[in-house]
Amino acid sequence: MPDSLIAALVYADGIYPDRAIARAIEPLRDRGIALAGALQLESADLPGRHPCDMLLQDLSSGEVTAIAEHRGSEARGCRLDVSLLTDLAQSVAFSLYSEEPRLLVVNKFGKIEADGGGLRGAIAEAVGLGIPVLVGVPARNLDRWRAFAGSLAVELPVESAAIADWLETQGLPAAGGRRRHGGHDSAAARLGVAGRHGMDDLTVARAVHVLAVIHWMGGVAFATAVILPAIAAFEEPSRRLALFEAIERRFSAQVRVSVPVAGLSGFYMAWRLDAWERFLEPSGWWLAAMVLVWLLFMAILFVVEPLLLRGWFHRRATAEPEATFRRMQGAHWILLLAGTMTAAAGVLGAHGLLG
Repeated sequence: MPDSLIAALVYADGIYPDRAIARAIEPLRDRGIALAGALQLESADLPGRHPCDMLLQDLSSGEVTAIAEHRGSEARGCRLDVSLLTDLAQSVAFSLYSEEPRLLVVNKFGKIEADGGGLRGAIAEAVGLGIPVLVGVPARNLDRWRAFAGSLAVELPVESAAIADWLETQGLPAAGGRRRHGGHDSAAARLGVAGRHGMDDLTVARAVHVLAVIHWMGGVAFATAVILPAIAAFEEPSRRLALFEAIERRFSAQVRVSVPVAGLSGFYMAWRLDAWERFLEPSGWWLAAMVLVWLLFMAILFVVEPLLLRGWFHRRATAEPEATFRRMQGAHWILLLAGTMTAAAGVLGAHGLLG
């Protein structure tokens, strides 16, 4: 199967493919051909390194990540930091669409990938986009790799010449080669994604999530920083609350759509990326913060405001209109600060900059 879009480098324990892969893709990098994926760098000879230290380089950004947990110099055995590996997998998956790479490199189809996580999803999405995939497969995971890839992959020895020959069948490193899409949608579906015309479930979910959050938090910001100060400056105290309530009623009807949509799209992405374990990890605190803020707004919109706040609000507005308006302004500022700080933490966390 010389034109297979996936090449698996099958290796025995202790015979790692990283050097052979690095030599084979070096001409591509020299030519400036865009690559995606991760390649393990050698760290055993670096001063101060522990034998368990594992460095992975993101071939798109060039960033190097130490993915082993730091368990001390006396620790026995090595353990991967799953949260860092998940961050790297998300970055690689994103680069498939943002950088238009000509090749995806996965240094190892390890236990995490065999269990359905790690870079497994990126492999499937690359096939859906018609991007060739070069992946190292340890012999102990070969059966599970074959169950995943089936007849879509060719198995190669860990030799630079064999890799180079396969790259030639993919139009690499020939200049001016084009990404091939035709015929790979069905292959991607067999690997667990919908392919080029339906990958976009994750991309669409991200877009829907961002748009919903923009509408939600943008509306809160506009009401808090523009409408409330304007009403306070130009209206009599007795009219302020009535005017704001008329405006707020229209906005509330809209955010009763955008807030649930933001939550549902967020939970869908967590399910799609199999990221549930991140919620339980200290480094994933920003995920829990986003859920808590979302639950707070859901409670306000669907429970507190219609069932509890409305009657109290009218009684207080009649008795103390000016003091009630000030309290409402303060509450809106608290909600705005909580929402914007959590949104900022979400963006930073999604890019691996927190925890």
